[in-house]
Amino acid sequence: MTTWNDLTNKIESKFPTFLGALSAPTDTNALNEISALIETSLPETFLNIYRHSDGEKLRATGYVFGLSLLSTEKIVHELKGWRDVIDQGLDGLSDSCTSHQEGKIKCEYANTKWLPLLGDWSGNFIGLDFDPGPEGKQGQVINFGRDEEHKYVFADSLDEFMDLLDRLLESAEITIDEEGGYAYQETHFIDALKELATQ
Repeated sequence: MTTWNDLTNKIESKFPTFLGALSAPTDTNALNEISALIETSLPETFLNIYRHSDGEKLRATGYVFGLSLLSTEKIVHELKGWRDVIDQGLDGLSDSCTSHQEGKIKCEYANTKWLPLLGDWSGNFIGLDFDPGPEGKQGQVINFGRDEEHKYVFADSLDEFMDLLDRLLESAEITIDEEGGYAYQETHFIDALKELATQ
C-alpha cells in the first residue's frame, strides 16, 4: 500500500521544484472539526496525510499533478460553503448531474458528505464520498465541484487512489512545464482521471 510519505518522497525526487512546498502537520482539533462537519470518522489514510502536511505553503503549487492539497482550513471553508449552497436550495442544479458508473454516486450537484482533498482553485475537487449511491462504496474517491456535473469514481478507497497516483508518477505520459510543474497527458488532472475511469 502506498503511503502519503511514499508519494511525497517520489514527487520531490522527480520534481525538485516541490521540495519544501508542503506545510507543517495539522493539529487534532482541525481534523475533529472536519469529522464533525461530515458527521463520520475520517479514514486513517486521510488522517496520515494531514499528520504529515496541512496543505501547501504556496497557493498555486499544484503538488499533485497540478492540483493542490487543500489545507484543513480550506477544507472546512469549502464544507461550510457547500452546506450553505445546499441549504439555500440547488434550484435544478442536480438535474443535469450524472454518475458515470451508474448507481455508484448520487446524481447531485453538491452533498454535505463529499470531503474535498485536492482542488484546482476554480471550485473543482477530487475527494471522498461518504454518501455514495446504492452501488457505491463508503469513502470512494470521486470528482465534484462547480464545473463537475458528471461524476466518476476514480478509486474505491483513498488507499486505492494513493496506489493509482503512485503508478501514474511512473508514467511515460508525464510532462514538465517551464516552472517545474508536472501534468499527466498534458491536461487537467481531473479530466485525465475521467478518461482513465472509462477504460
